[in-house]
Amino acid sequence: HSAHKGNDVQRLDIDDLYLFQALSEELSLSAVAMRLGVDKSNVSRRIQKVEKLIGASVILRADTIQLTDAGRRFLALARNTLDEYNRFQDQIDLNHQPWKSINY
Repeated sequence: HSAHKGNDVQRLDIDDLYLFQALSEELSLSAVAMRLGVDKSNVSRRIQKVEKLIGASVILRADTIQLTDAGRRFLALARNTLDEYNRFQDQIDLNHQPWKSINY
């Protein structure tokens, strides 16, 4: 493991995955911004962050957005991760009482 200092390490978060999934459905930065209630520039910055972190372009920016091969592969991973995350959240919601009894 390498040591991480402060905020110098950028990582993907769950919101990045939700945003990318929305972009794959809307195929428009403006539509995603409207859907998620954020600025279009925020959507663009998050997509650039994804591209920087995975080292590949995930979309083709033209009249309409198109996913690249890397974008389609990333989308599959994002969807799997979101499915697991949502199942995890559901388990927490269903079983919130037992968590309170765990002693450390």
